[in-house]
Amino acid sequence: MKRVIGDRERAQRAATRLRVLQHFEQVSRNISRTCRFFGISRSLFYEWLRRYQREGLEGLRPRLPGPRVSPFRTAPHIEALVLRVRQERQYGVPRLRLFLRRYHAVSLSPPTIRRILREHRVPRVSQKRYRPGPKRRPELHVPGQSVQVDVKHLKLQSGRLYQFTAIDEATRYRVLKIYDHNSIQSAIHFINEVRQAFPAAIRRIQTDNGSEWGTDFTWHLRDLGIAHKHIPPGRPESNGKSSAVIAPTRMSSTGA
Repeated sequence: MKRVIGDRERAQRAATRLRVLQHFEQVSRNISRTCRFFGISRSLFYEWLRRYQREGLEGLRPRLPGPRVSPFRTAPHIEALVLRVRQERQYGVPRLRLFLRRYHAVSLSPPTIRRILREHRVPRVSQKRYRPGPKRRPELHVPGQSVQVDVKHLKLQSGRLYQFTAIDEATRYRVLKIYDHNSIQSAIHFINEVRQAFPAAIRRIQTDNGSEWGTDFTWHLRDLGIAHKHIPPGRPESNGKSSAVIAPTRMSSTGA
């Protein structure tokens, strides 16, 4: 197994090769004598000289193993797509991979996406989250403008069920449904039921940050033309209307 050469050692070797070229120019003025003095071949000397004339000191660094252009390298238009989606949406690698596969039919591995971002010096997505102070939201008067959705655990002797609740902030019209599983699939099925039951078109869905409201749920809403808003972490009161609903107004049950 070949030893991997670090950047520091590559720089040292480049400096050593530069001294060989400087010895020829400043001391011997003879290629054969310089090669004998340093114990290298003439072909190697000419190779270093061509690389130095073409690239400067950087050209004297040892080359990394492997072909300069990989035959399996990602196509340029795919790399451009990755960079454009990253710039527009500021997604991390996992979500970027899912978005490309869902909306562009492009399947890339996480290491490939990381390599593309690293080679183009794309900065990492900031993990800093801003938590604004409490604001009094204006009352909504347009049906469907904002619908709060939440899920509650119902502990029964026979096991546990999950109550999904949707309530319109303007009309207080609400829909409840019971599921056996708390999952993204259940959440997507519930939203489809809510759209059929609501008397007005839904413009925005507001949820907390639970796993059932994850990326696939957000993109399902986007495909339906519905915006998805997550409440700030640690502030369940922001979704208080749907969280307070326990008594069923409109309820059905399914084994999702």
